[in-house]
Amino acid sequence: MPYPVDPPNDRLQGPRGDTLISTRCHVAAFENIGGTRATKWSTARYEWVSVFTPDADAKDKNANESVTEDEAVLFELRSPGMVRPVWHARIETIWGLAVGYV
Repeated sequence: MPYPVDPPNDRLQGPRGDTLISTRCHVAAFENIGGTRATKWSTARYEWVSVFTPDADAKDKNANESVTEDEAVLFELRSPGMVRPVWHARIETIWGLAVGYV
């Protein structure tokens, strides 16, 4: 089930070109809320990297621009081994600042 989020070239604010070249994602962390005891809730943090063509003002027209986002997802345990995503937000890092998207 895809999450309701705008495509990278529509939502990202950092410096980048107009054309998305590639996107990759990996799970950076996953944990149950409540530590070691059984719980109904768990969280995951994903790291997304999107690579774009250089922006119009780039000094090196051959250097691609990459934008990094973190995504936090809250999961609810429905039954053993089955979870349902109930909330998520993406956060883009721009020059040391964080910009959030839900």
